[in-house]
Amino acid sequence: MANVSFFFGTLYLSTDDKPWTPEGYLLAYDVLMSQDSSGGHYGFTISDEDIIVDSASFLEACLKDAPEPAFPIWGSGRWSADNNFKSFNKWTKIKDKYQHMSEETYQANRTKLIALMYENGWHFMFDYTDEEGGYGFICKETYTIYAGEVEEESGKKELGFITTLGFFESYDYNLRNFCEQIQDDRRCYLYYDIMDVLHRLLNISPDKYEEFNDFIVKEELDELFGPYQEIESYEDIPEKVIEKWEEHCRVSIKE
Repeated sequence: MANVSFFFGTLYLSTDDKPWTPEGYLLAYDVLMSQDSSGGHYGFTISDEDIIVDSASFLEACLKDAPEPAFPIWGSGRWSADNNFKSFNKWTKIKDKYQHMSEETYQANRTKLIALMYENGWHFMFDYTDEEGGYGFICKETYTIYAGEVEEESGKKELGFITTLGFFESYDYNLRNFCEQIQDDRRCYLYYDIMDVLHRLLNISPDKYEEFNDFIVKEELDELFGPYQEIESYEDIPEKVIEKWEEHCRVSIKE
C-alpha cells in the first residue's frame, strides 16, 4: 500500500491564448471532480465546498474570478502529489463513483474539454506544498497540465493531458521546515510540544522557558528534531542541544 502525502495550494485555470468560456468551465468541473479526494482516495478537492457543490456553483465562481480563476485546494498524494499530477491523463479516464452522470457522458465531456484546451491554449496549473512523514519529505512544486498529443502504452497516439513540472524546491523533513513550510509558523504547535518535553527532561525552570525557546530558534536547533519525534528520555535529546544549552548557561552566569 502506498504512503499518503498531504498537499495544499492553489489551482489556476489559465490560458496562453483565448479566454476560457462558460462551456469550458463546465467541462473542467466534470474532469476536475473525477479527482475529488474528499471521497477518501488520492486526488485533490477545492477547499471551498460551496464552490464545488454543483457545476452551476463552480461556473458562477469561475465567472466571478475570470478571466483566470484561482481556487485553494488540498489533497492526498499517492506517495506524493507529484505522482498524482503525472498520472492526471490516466486517472481522469475514470470518473468518480459519486459523479451523477453516465460513463458515456463523462468520457464525451472529457474528450471535448481536451479538444477545447488544445484549440484555445487553456491549461490547469497546480501550485502547492506537499509533505509525507513516512518517506520524509517536504517540497513546493508547480505543475502545468495542458492538452497535447500523448502516446499510450499500446503505442497509439491521441490527444490527452500532458503534465509538465515548472517549479520545484525541497526541504529537509525536520521540525523547523515543517512549522515554517506547512504551518507557516516557525513556532507552531509541534514546536511547543517538543519544547515542553525538553523543559522537563533538561530540568529547565519555568522562568527560563522563554529564554530556552528563543535559544533553540536562534541557534537553529529545531532543525535537529523531527516534526513528530518521540523524546522519551534524556538520551533521546541530540547531544548538540545539550552541549549548546550548557554553554549558553555558563556564559550567562559569567555575564
